[in-house]
Amino acid sequence: MKYCLAFLLSIFSCQIFAQESNILSFDLRSGIIDTIPPVQFDTNKIADQTRYSTGNFNYEPFTLNQSFPFENVYPGSNFTRKIPAAEDLDINRFPLRTSVKLMNMENDTLRDLCSGSMISRKHVLTACHCVAEINKDSIDKDSIYAFPAFDHGQENSKFRKSIAEKVYIFQDWNFNIDIAVIELSDPIGKRTGWLSIGYNSIDSAFNSEIFYKFSYPAKTMLLLDSNEYNGDTLYYSYGGIDLISDDYIGVMSAIGIPGESGSSLIKVRNNNQYTSYGVLSFSSGLKHCKISDWKFYNIKSIVKNDIEKQEEISGITVYPNPFHDKIKVKTLQGEKIQIVSLFDVHGGKISEQKTETSDAIINPGHLAPGIYILRVKTRNQQFVKKIIKI
Repeated sequence: MKYCLAFLLSIFSCQIFAQESNILSFDLRSGIIDTIPPVQFDTNKIADQTRYSTGNFNYEPFTLNQSFPFENVYPGSNFTRKIPAAEDLDINRFPLRTSVKLMNMENDTLRDLCSGSMISRKHVLTACHCVAEINKDSIDKDSIYAFPAFDHGQENSKFRKSIAEKVYIFQDWNFNIDIAVIELSDPIGKRTGWLSIGYNSIDSAFNSEIFYKFSYPAKTMLLLDSNEYNGDTLYYSYGGIDLISDDYIGVMSAIGIPGESGSSLIKVRNNNQYTSYGVLSFSSGLKHCKISDWKFYNIKSIVKNDIEKQEEISGITVYPNPFHDKIKVKTLQGEKIQIVSLFDVHGGKISEQKTETSDAIINPGHLAPGIYILRVKTRNQQFVKKIIKI
């Protein structure tokens, strides 16, 4: 199977120096291929990230362990081996439910393809070698399905699957830019939520941080891993990383398995940060193709609109906006507000206010001028609104 071949080939690292590239857009319905030129960005900025969303299925993220593990780890590391996620965690909670199993229809049969992560309402981040011919600017999959929170061989009844409409890859791609974005026909990320993506040009920023990985290993390879895998179960691992270079981040003594390709390495700070910094490309060293500044801004240009359209604000009013000092939030149908949360544009929580009224007043006048995100949770709904401090 192609996904196995690509992954095994990726074990052998080669020195290829990627330059800023155009993005190629493949419309899987019409067959039209478009070229998107690179976007301009501030090269002096050392770090950036998009905004994550916890989705509207349930709002509180699952609390993930934030201590470095010392048991069941790869030799010489503090990063765990693969563990079936449902044994320890709730796969229906954020961020686990942003994990996507990708499958491809071949001869009327769905077959294992790769892993991925929701990064907007309609976009999945994965590896280019999962969808494109090796080192060629052509797509070799035309019917890709995304199954969020797939587990134990079953589609998750709480979340919708979706078929891909478009695929985006970098032109003249190689394993140093082994990144693809899949655009889905349905905004399933509204319910599951999505991860942010980010970059940081300072290597030390990755030290002493906890990273999580959720993926679908799909092939038993006893020489690499003593477990039996068949792609039907979500696995997780976590800990600290020790491989950091210009092009890759990973764990030197760890091993990836076919089917995990395209899964994210996610920096987690509970209720504050859930950021993918790369996707799995290489088996050896669990090497993830690192999201650098120019890759980040080009990917962001694709997903930006679907991040900003998280919810249509039809059930609440927020005024004044722009504001100087106070803001009033009111539901239009008299439904009681439970929580009003304020975030910066990177998804970092600034404040949270609990209430049991149909209107609420918040006082963010101390904030610096700029753009912020207001999240209003009622018993049955969640609303997100961009607000501007002047």
